[in-house]
Amino acid sequence: LPDKLRRLESDLVCDLMQVQGKSMNPPRGMALQRLHRFVDHGLPQDTILPELDALVRSCASNGRLHRLSRVHMDFLVALVLQKRDSRELVDSLPVDGKRELEKLLRTAVGELLGICDVPGEISH
Repeated sequence: LPDKLRRLESDLVCDLMQVQGKSMNPPRGMALQRLHRFVDHGLPQDTILPELDALVRSCASNGRLHRLSRVHMDFLVALVLQKRDSRELVDSLPVDGKRELEKLLRTAVGELLGICDVPGEISH
């Protein structure tokens, strides 16, 4: 989001993604496998950024991002759509440092994968 929109509330950002009327495709195949490996097996965060972006945008555009817990939705919107840096996120979320921030990301992505009913899900 442009600089002026980086401070919008996550609900409003999600609503704007839906209003745009263009539903995006969720990650599939190897991209989906990488997200599951991130959640379940500790794949590094920086290796799944494109897949995470696709997942969050897809779930925001089809209205499913609203189903997340409030903390997870706020976090994913701030990280992925508003491109806030980790220092900003640590200050604005109930976490104590980058390690807890990454743990929160794994939990949020796991919840989002379950909510978004991503086709082609693999056993993990």
